[in-house]
Amino acid sequence: MRTLPVCSNLFTPLLLLVVLSGCAGRLNPNCDWTNNPALPLELRKPADERHLTNDAMIAEELAIRHADTRRGHRSGHFAGMDAYVQTREQCMSKLFAVVADNHSVQPQQVRDLVGGRPAAFDVAVLLSFAILYALVSNVLGRGMVGRFPRDEPVAALAATAITSAMVSVGGLIMFTLWAATLEMMRIGNTHMSYRVGRVPWGHHPTELFVGGVVLFWLIVLLHHLATSHKLHRLRDEEPIRTRSMT
Repeated sequence: MRTLPVCSNLFTPLLLLVVLSGCAGRLNPNCDWTNNPALPLELRKPADERHLTNDAMIAEELAIRHADTRRGHRSGHFAGMDAYVQTREQCMSKLFAVVADNHSVQPQQVRDLVGGRPAAFDVAVLLSFAILYALVSNVLGRGMVGRFPRDEPVAALAATAITSAMVSVGGLIMFTLWAATLEMMRIGNTHMSYRVGRVPWGHHPTELFVGGVVLFWLIVLLHHLATSHKLHRLRDEEPIRTRSMT
């Protein structure tokens, strides 16, 4: 029962970030900045830097939507990638200039913040999936420990090694879909464009795979320890039950 508050505390920032990022849904494809009024910012203040980073992200998203609408593959006016990129960059430069003017900073300072990622969001994505992965691994691990007990070490180790690798590969595939879905919800667009290269998970598949294997082994080990403890307790209680029956 104690896990409920923990899960709630974990998913709250994730859901909050997704909901807040839905503000991007108000963006239009016309390359017009209507997000917020003019407000001088001091980038030495963390809150002001976060504000400007969010504005830079929204400006980039608006520019991509504008290019998709005007020169995208499905726009009916596609004239090659060069024209598409030019349209996107022209809009982005215009919006960066507007944001910079609104907040009394330089356009290059706005551009430099493009690509900044909210650490809390990335941590929440990773840990939320780790919980789901652990729940699935717990079910599989319990069944495997029942099928391959510790008194069959060779079979138990082989089964754990094979199963952990298969589960981790499957988990890696599912995590890619999980993270991509939440990322698209965060930016408010299913077209990730070049931004897919910024997602940290794509750069660490080996680490994620190893992490999945290690987590599965830890869960199986805990099940073995719990089973061993239960057997020891039953052995200790057996003489007591025998004497009580006599």
